[in-house]
Amino acid sequence: MYPGNFSDEHFYWVANAGTTATQGGTGLVLALEGAFEVGPAIAGEQIVFGRVRIRIASVPVSGDYKVYTPFGDFDFPGLTQGERLFFTSDIGIGCGASFDCALNSVIGPFLLPSATSSRPTSWATPRTRPISPSGTGPRRSTAERWRSWLPRATR
Repeated sequence: MYPGNFSDEHFYWVANAGTTATQGGTGLVLALEGAFEVGPAIAGEQIVFGRVRIRIASVPVSGDYKVYTPFGDFDFPGLTQGERLFFTSDIGIGCGASFDCALNSVIGPFLLPSATSSRPTSWATPRTRPISPSGTGPRRSTAERWRSWLPRATR
């Protein structure tokens, strides 16, 4: 069955968000992805990587842009009106069949098995972002999250 039952790329999980508009829209991709080094599924050429992709087809006004995601904030200074913002971070590509490199991406934290049976499972990476009082996410209001797509000059 293997490798015939695998596509060129596949997702352990993926979250896509975006808009469509006359200017081309916006997009955000957060994913833990699997693929093969040269395209088709070949045994021994598996790779796993964390992906963050941010896209604004045409920024509406000139200024500095800051995009907030659950996995970090991304700054894009000095964009000019009409310029395309396209950012991709793929961490883990180029590591061959070692899946450990994906742990270095901002996608996570991941659970790791405990070294002993008496200890609980531990996080692979520490959570450094502040948690809201409800325990569900960063301390930002919905309005603040939506404003992240606007340049600082208009906030």
